[in-house]
Amino acid sequence: MVKDTNELIKSDISNAALDELKSSGIQNVHVFGRRGPAQATWTSKELRELLYKIPNVDVMIDENDMKLSRMDEEELELEEKRVNKKCFQLLYDKYIESKTNAGLNCDKKSIAFHFKVTPIESILNEPQNMLKQVVFARNILKGEMGQQKSEMINPIQELRVNLGLCFSSIGSDVDLDGLLNKTVENFEALEMDFLTRGLKNYKGRLFSYENGTECFFDPSSKWNAVYAAGWLKRGAHGIIGTNKWCAEETIESIKQDVSDGIVQSKNGSGSALIDILKMREVQWIDWNGWKRIDEFEVRQGRRVGRPRQKVLHISEMLTIAGQPSL
Repeated sequence: MVKDTNELIKSDISNAALDELKSSGIQNVHVFGRRGPAQATWTSKELRELLYKIPNVDVMIDENDMKLSRMDEEELELEEKRVNKKCFQLLYDKYIESKTNAGLNCDKKSIAFHFKVTPIESILNEPQNMLKQVVFARNILKGEMGQQKSEMINPIQELRVNLGLCFSSIGSDVDLDGLLNKTVENFEALEMDFLTRGLKNYKGRLFSYENGTECFFDPSSKWNAVYAAGWLKRGAHGIIGTNKWCAEETIESIKQDVSDGIVQSKNGSGSALIDILKMREVQWIDWNGWKRIDEFEVRQGRRVGRPRQKVLHISEMLTIAGQPSL
């Protein structure tokens, strides 16, 4: 939102989004998080770009957010928290830099970070009925190291920020109990991991709980060939790229189980799957279709000096892929 649109035009951003940003007039962006900077799940690459590689943008970080608790400091020393530690150091270095160069340049755009806050109220500007201000409650972190959750401080300590536009991005809170119990195939036997809010699994292989006993690849169990990937497997965290290695891990489990004879194909084939999709009137795109879409987008982008121009409508994608819309 604060990046120069002349830079964005070199990317594969859609023309519609680019036009909106050109006319938006956005000058100041605020980023809010329910937990602290030690728990933030961005990557060092994207954070470094945000902090250091966008010209003519001031970055504001509150001094109090840079004060870590003893548990935060110990958590960042864990092997699995190496990325978090690196990202916190990037934030801290930027905080020191911005403190040294004190004084907001009114001609510049800005990004302000706010940690340990929860939105509790939106205030509209009457009579236009437009967003004017958002009220946040300050949070405290509670729980075991590596599993800290945010709770609003009681009594509530407010933070009021004037905002004209607000986007919510708070992960997922799926009612897995309700979801599993409503499924035709009696998925209530599958076991939920209450820590991750996903399904209990080992490298994508799902556990089940039948007759009071936890089953894990029991040949006699109907659950000995059920797998998961994505948030259902690991919980609502990670970036888009996280899904790649997550899916690859599950695929390797399937391949290993087939190789070991644990999972056996009783009948059916790839063509049988196509027959099922046709019978259910499902719209799908195969690998060759995806390649046709990819080639079309790249070709369209080259005509205007951009890496690609994305196809935005499903019906157009299906037409390009050679799969007519049903």
